Amino acid sequence: MAAVATGESEFGRAEIGSVEHHYFPTTLLGWMKKLNPEINGVNGSESNPTSTTDPHSTRVFFDNKSHFVDPDPGHSFQAIRAQIFGSNDTSLNPAPMNGFAQQAESMEPDMPQSVMNGFDPYIICKPICNSHTH
Repeated sequence: MAAVATGESEFGRAEIGSVEHHYFPTTLLGWMKKLNPEINGVNGSESNPTSTTDPHSTRVFFDNKSHFVDPDPGHSFQAIRAQIFGSNDTSLNPAPMNGFAQQAESMEPDMPQSVMNGFDPYIICKPICNSHTH
């Protein structure tokens, strides 16, 4: 779900966008680096442990096999904190962003691999590319 608010003031026009926290930019646009290496995106080496407290836990690597943004990770403040910080300790700066797989597994055992996925850039670009070729 996305919401955009716009407004004008003496400073000019401002647009503020809000997108559901399902790490939307990475899910939708993360793999665009595949199309243009200069884009700061993902390459498949990114991963999250299924337990941030166990150094030997399984790591779930980010992949490009999404077809839907479903299943969805938790949306509570506690769930978001767990996804971003991997624990209740919010003092780390920058945030490690290492708790997505762990939080997803706490909801459903098979969810981490679904959550750690983005869209293949060719699926995202196909409608755009096709519209420019006609």
